Amino acid sequence: MQCVNYLFLVLILTPILSTFSAKILGLFLYPSRQHALLGTALFAELSAKGHEVTMISTFEQPMVQKKFRHVLVDGTQIRQKYSPSLMSLNVSMWEHIVFSNSEMKYMIAELLEDSSLREFLDAGEKYDVVVSELFAEALLGISHRVNATTVSFNPTGGSYELDYLSGNSHPYSYVPNAFTAYSDEMTFWQRFANTYVNLFCAFSKHFFNLPMQRSLLKYYFPDAPPLEDLMNSVELHLVNSYYLFETPRPYLPNVVQIGGFHLQKPELLTVELLKQLDELKNGIILFTVGSHRKLSDFPVQIVETLFASFSKSSHNVLVQYEGPPPSNLPANVRLMPWLPQRAVLSHPNTKLFITPGGRSSVVEAIYFAVPMVGLHAPGDDDSQLSMMANRGFGVCFRLDEELREEQLSGAIRNVVADPVYKRAIMLESELFKRQEMSPLDKAVYWVEHVAKHKGAKRVKSQPAAAMPLYKYVLLDVVVASAALLVMFAFISLWLCKQTYRVLIRRRQTEPVKHKIV
Repeated sequence: MQCVNYLFLVLILTPILSTFSAKILGLFLYPSRQHALLGTALFAELSAKGHEVTMISTFEQPMVQKKFRHVLVDGTQIRQKYSPSLMSLNVSMWEHIVFSNSEMKYMIAELLEDSSLREFLDAGEKYDVVVSELFAEALLGISHRVNATTVSFNPTGGSYELDYLSGNSHPYSYVPNAFTAYSDEMTFWQRFANTYVNLFCAFSKHFFNLPMQRSLLKYYFPDAPPLEDLMNSVELHLVNSYYLFETPRPYLPNVVQIGGFHLQKPELLTVELLKQLDELKNGIILFTVGSHRKLSDFPVQIVETLFASFSKSSHNVLVQYEGPPPSNLPANVRLMPWLPQRAVLSHPNTKLFITPGGRSSVVEAIYFAVPMVGLHAPGDDDSQLSMMANRGFGVCFRLDEELREEQLSGAIRNVVADPVYKRAIMLESELFKRQEMSPLDKAVYWVEHVAKHKGAKRVKSQPAAAMPLYKYVLLDVVVASAALLVMFAFISLWLCKQTYRVLIRRRQTEPVKHKIV
């Protein structure tokens, strides 16, 4: 009987004792609500798996699990100070790049000087792994402080920054820079422009951004190793992308695509909002400008054009709008300060999504098979909108003063009425959902792998990530080959000269034979 009881106890306790539980720190300090929501989706699942999770972000988070702790960094002033300059409709691509080398320094400094963050770091807690949104390499000092292995999280998919940090190859001939919105089939002039945009990014990275990151690291984390060593210590890269959402490109094994991972858990509507959506039988058009901008801050002319276009639609338009409502608000338009975007897109009455083309917004629209009208703001990454138009499940326009009411209202009417757009996005949605593994399960698996094995060295290309630029582009091989060719040419020339001299001497020393008549 005692043996039976002992066996029963072993069977009960074995799965409990063998369960791996890690201490995981999530750093989502970029002042974007959408980025914070992505982090919450991942860390809530990790917490549900039994891991002890701490998330640090600039937005309040609900207590989703018992083992989910949140540290709030005050990002209100940061958003007010830096978002207008970064997200203005008049900001060009070049100004976006320059921003990362100027004002970004002060934004990171304010984040690192936050009292809640300093209190957390001074507590001396240690973690197994840090999942960090690495918009600034100086934040790797936090990983060093908590003695953890780093997993980077990229919310926007493939980019020059990701390739630089991971060691991915980035052939300019068929991998377009995110700022260009070209396809993988580029013309000569597009390849020409793509090459120099990438070279400009490389120049900016090496001579402006990295020196700034080194100075921040040295100031706030004086005991940390050199920045290059910390960058090379990043073991894995989780990327919010999927092959459907970007042009084909080479990825190393330690770059894991998890696009759509936040869609695995449904977003619930409030009872009141659900009732409103159910009553709108003639269809819903959803319009948001993303979590970075406020529609009320747009130029008056653009706002008037948008609402005038909406007024011509027979559908009801839900608009995310903060601030006092405009005086000429159409009868079919409803304003709400915050909309649960995923939940509204999943509702069967939703017919169209008007969006500036953020990565998460486009992914959600594809998942729920809602056609789109894209409004591209200058300076934004418009690669998603370009892909949308090329694949036929939407149309796009530039969101500026040149936008005409007739253009937008006609596009809205056409995309809703023409079944071609709906069929195209339903195909994309089917391909997206038929994956070999759930993106959320994939993300959890790799974070657990890094935590358990203290890294992912078997899938990481150490030389590619740490290789100097001259080695990466084989400049030393090219120089050595050129030197050999020059040496071979000189030797060949010298041999030819020597041979010629020998022949001349031999001819001169030979006796002259006179012909006897």
